[in-house]
Amino acid sequence: MSQSKFYKEHTKKIGFFTKFLWWCSGTVSDILEECPTEKSTYQGIGAAVFFTSVLAALTGGYALFFVFDKVELSVIFGIFWGLLIFNLDRYIITSINRSGDLWKQTWTTLPRILLAVSIAFIISKPLQLKIFEKEINQQLEEEYVEALATHAENLEKRERALTGYYLGAVQSKIKTTEDEMNKKSALVERLNSELIQEIQGFTGIRGDGPAAKQIRNFLEDNRADLKSLRTQLKELKEQEKSLRNKKEKEMKTKHMTAKVLRSEGLLSRLNALESLKQKSRTTWWTDFFIFFLFLFVEVAPVFIKIFSPKGIYDELEARAAIVEKEDVLESLNNYKGV
Repeated sequence: MSQSKFYKEHTKKIGFFTKFLWWCSGTVSDILEECPTEKSTYQGIGAAVFFTSVLAALTGGYALFFVFDKVELSVIFGIFWGLLIFNLDRYIITSINRSGDLWKQTWTTLPRILLAVSIAFIISKPLQLKIFEKEINQQLEEEYVEALATHAENLEKRERALTGYYLGAVQSKIKTTEDEMNKKSALVERLNSELIQEIQGFTGIRGDGPAAKQIRNFLEDNRADLKSLRTQLKELKEQEKSLRNKKEKEMKTKHMTAKVLRSEGLLSRLNALESLKQKSRTTWWTDFFIFFLFLFVEVAPVFIKIFSPKGIYDELEARAAIVEKEDVLESLNNYKGV
């Protein structure tokens, strides 16, 4: 079989999807058709670029659906995100310059590799959230219960602080007044008993004598003191009631209104996933391998193009670029000459 027949035989077998994958890899189909030994390489690169964008569309759409819960908006954003990733990946592949040695190519491609790593990280996160959805929900529930307990504890501490601030002094006075009342009550009962015994003559002379009068005067003074203490205690109780109402009002307006909300947003789920990774090495490794899978798919075309040896396509493309440049310069010179 002659060389021309060999090329024609391979050209007949080229389908639309194959040419589409070539286009995804950033190659010139007319040139690649003349390089049958390199078709599969660029077909694989194009497939990696295409299917990465498909995964990006799915994960981006899911992420937006999770946040806004709107199917139409999620589909539109998913398509947009997939096309964006597709164009970025295709730009990364097509912008790699195969001229120069390996280290020069690697150095000039480093920013594109970093961009590929960033893309892999972005498109892998929604999938990780979906895979660990049950565990994340359980983690969020545990954090919510813990937040409720912390909130209740803070409220209790604040209530004790406000009780001490508003009621500490008045309750101390109430206690002191009640103690004095108890002492006065006991003293009044004892004096009353002594007065009865004195009048009945249990201690000597029967009747209302000087000793009885002295006891009676002392008894009346203590009864007056006891009455004054009761009035004072009543005032202190009313003051305590007023201050307690003021304390409860402040608790309701400033502290009880601060409720613990059940957070299930995207950022909360990412934080919950990080908490799970810290608690479980299995979760950490699973998360890492999912990210590594996307990273491998994302950077594989870049490394394939960098480290694969230069082939016929690269030489033909370089010659085509030179010819195109010469044609453009010739056209410009002819235009200036006119």
